[in-house]
Amino acid sequence: MTTNINKLPILSMEDEELFPKDKVFDVPQAIASFDIKLFVKLNNISTPLWWSRLIISSRGYLANYIEMDEEKLFLTDDAFILLHKVFVEKNHIFTSLEFIKALLHLFRIPRVSDGFCYTLQDDLEDKVLNDDKIDEESSLEKYNIKKDGITVSPCEILFGNNGVLSIRMAEIQKEGYLMFMKILSILTLRFKENMEQGKKKGIRFDIDNEWQPDDRVVLFQQFYSGNRTWILTDFDRHIMLYWKPKGANVIFGDAYIDKKKRSGFMLCEYCGMLEQSVNQFPQFRNMKFCTEQCLNKLLDERNITI
Repeated sequence: MTTNINKLPILSMEDEELFPKDKVFDVPQAIASFDIKLFVKLNNISTPLWWSRLIISSRGYLANYIEMDEEKLFLTDDAFILLHKVFVEKNHIFTSLEFIKALLHLFRIPRVSDGFCYTLQDDLEDKVLNDDKIDEESSLEKYNIKKDGITVSPCEILFGNNGVLSIRMAEIQKEGYLMFMKILSILTLRFKENMEQGKKKGIRFDIDNEWQPDDRVVLFQQFYSGNRTWILTDFDRHIMLYWKPKGANVIFGDAYIDKKKRSGFMLCEYCGMLEQSVNQFPQFRNMKFCTEQCLNKLLDERNITI
């Protein structure tokens, strides 16, 4: 009999344990019980698409609560872009395991996360000395992240070198990191308990082409409001650029995009942006494009001179 234990956790946008329909965002006060060994097993079988859709959903959910605060949305987007680089793109100096260790070190204790401020290197070194007493069997739990042979502060990993901007970033971005870790801790527990053997609660980020965020967690919120003009944040652009020209498929799901195409909607041939109205995008030499920049990129790629 085959087991489902090595399958990725399933997840629905209607899963209120992960995305509660609260009127006010409930900031987690600390990271819940987190089994780092389970995370390693989960991470070993995860796919870039699974991580990307998890990060898109988490960011989109939080954005609904802070969209009127431009500074907070901007800095929060920076945090989720960093998460995407670490977990999806593997394009960061530190690994996903090291990033998790930094998050756990900062936010596992309620008093640290509640009154959080940028931790100085001296404070970290004292904690690391105490961590060294942990037995070898628990070595995975130890904070042992180094760069050029020198222990790196978890704050530096998440927020950069100590400074006025980093301190401000830390104050704002902690909510996004706490929420992301809360969701991830729940998913690792579901992974452990093999909940997929019971009633299916949602769809699989990694394989189901029906995946689509609802109007509470959608990436491009203007899409659902009928706004004919795309208003993209830095996070939106980052996702589209990384997955181009399949960004819209990653965000909305293959089935949704196929339905739109059958209705006459087209995608930008360079970045994959979806039209919000039929024939919205101009066309040049049979190439659909959403912006002049995308047209120029297409011309360069195809060695077309005009």
